[in-house]
Amino acid sequence: MATTTPKPPADLKIILLGDSAVGKSKLAERFLLNDFHPQVLSTYALTLYQYTCTFPFPQNPSPNTSQTMMPPTPRKITIDFWDTAGQERFQTMHPSYYHGAHACILVFDVGRKVTYKNLDTWYEELVALRGDQLPIIVIANKIDTDESRAKKSFGFIDRRRAERLASLSTSPTSSSPTSTPPTPESTLPLYFTSASSGTNVVAAFRDAITRAWAFKEGGGGGTFVDEVLAFIREGEGVDAGKSGAWGVAKGKAGMEVARDARAQ
Repeated sequence: MATTTPKPPADLKIILLGDSAVGKSKLAERFLLNDFHPQVLSTYALTLYQYTCTFPFPQNPSPNTSQTMMPPTPRKITIDFWDTAGQERFQTMHPSYYHGAHACILVFDVGRKVTYKNLDTWYEELVALRGDQLPIIVIANKIDTDESRAKKSFGFIDRRRAERLASLSTSPTSSSPTSTPPTPESTLPLYFTSASSGTNVVAAFRDAITRAWAFKEGGGGGTFVDEVLAFIREGEGVDAGKSGAWGVAKGKAGMEVARDARAQ
């Protein structure tokens, strides 16, 4: 009986977050166009877009990203973009969605104020599960509906940039002689985009990929919750080729363990 060789895991995992109908899926599809393989994983309530590209990009869109963390020569890498597929309507995501992420693209609709107000909720859940060092790209989408909004300042951005800059300044990597001192803008990049016209979409996603690579190469990606979920998956033999329902159930159990440990 012939056996199927399992596909190797992707080099990077990038998650999309934000309220329903802010354009997350449209942004992903605009960036990927025909060069992707969408897969709907109904058990996990998500859509997975797998994308392969040559990296690093000819022009690095990420200032403050150490070149020592980039591949010395261009190479093919695979990125899994995880989309929420409607799960976000509950204003929370299952912890397994965040597990192992190397970067996050956080999206709001410039024409719907409530989606901007809810950024704090998404941000706080993300940081609680992935830590405050995870690269985050903020996208103000649908700018084509009112281009004057690109001139506005956003309190969420200013406040979170200050927090992240303070956190990075105390990080061991920030004192490395090869690292570039972070700036407020580099800690939380903001892009004004339009999935309809394509404005800034490629720049934002390439920035996310570059930062995700640097984060992974810099040793980022491991949190206590990750360790719990990985331990449960290893112990129960849950993998991509098996039914996801058991893995999700065990993921919930893992989060209970994590919460209990934090409460002690």
